[in-house]
Amino acid sequence: MENNLFKPMGLKCSYNVDNLDNYGDLAALYKYNSDSNNWDLQFDDYGGRKPTPRDLSKYVVGTNGFVLAPEGGLRISTKEMRELMRLHIGQGEWNGKRIVSENAMALMHSAEYFRENDNGSGNKFYAYGLGTHITTGILEDKILSGLVMWGHSGFGWGLASAFYYNYERYYGLVVAMNGAKDKYPMANGTAYVTDLDDVFQVLEKYFF
Repeated sequence: MENNLFKPMGLKCSYNVDNLDNYGDLAALYKYNSDSNNWDLQFDDYGGRKPTPRDLSKYVVGTNGFVLAPEGGLRISTKEMRELMRLHIGQGEWNGKRIVSENAMALMHSAEYFRENDNGSGNKFYAYGLGTHITTGILEDKILSGLVMWGHSGFGWGLASAFYYNYERYYGLVVAMNGAKDKYPMANGTAYVTDLDDVFQVLEKYFF
């Protein structure tokens, strides 16, 4: 990922915390503890200093997803997320350069999984591409009314985030928040927590 995607785009993000440049810019994650009325530190508090590098010499790729966390451990700024979104909207082209093939982007944006009704699983997302959620407008599966969005939401260690775009209309949204006293309850009528849904509603009202 770093050699084929991040470096060609000039991005300083990384799945490996040892590869970061400025640890003072790294946001630590917190969760609210209602018993102690405190915000408990969860992850990535290095005090602005580079941590002792981990020994990954014996690590076998695929044996422990938590080590580099490709499922959600990318340390990235919202500005860099914007550049990745421009890549998606450009169908693999970024600043006039072909970074990802058109075929690969088409696979990511095409529904590989789709259902039309609630199957009782509790999953409120109704369509997925390759690693990409595609909103359908079915029941709670929507962000902006009447508009298909591609992207992904993220939750963990107090973080709630969303990265969604419509490449046909050339716009999107990036949201990231760190901890909430209400512990992110689900919003009524959507597939998202209230904090994210509140942001979506404001964006729809004033910007879309």
